[in-house]
Amino acid sequence: MIDYDENYKISEELMNISERMVALLDQENTDGESWDYYCNGQVIKPAVFRNKITGTVREVVDEFDIQIIADGSQISQATL
Repeated sequence: MIDYDENYKISEELMNISERMVALLDQENTDGESWDYYCNGQVIKPAVFRNKITGTVREVVDEFDIQIIADGSQISQATL
């Protein structure tokens, strides 16, 4: 059993998302580019807080912060 503070509970929207669902949504939104970053180990400093996943994508010469938010039946992603 995982012991965590209830104030930081992960939202049901995120708890119910499978890797396959994320890959399909990413294919629709970025033609699979974000999933490739994940599979290639280019996402560093990942974090989950309630309904939000954040991290940093490291490319050859650049880094950029990303954010994925699950809200009801929608998932949105943004580059920060």
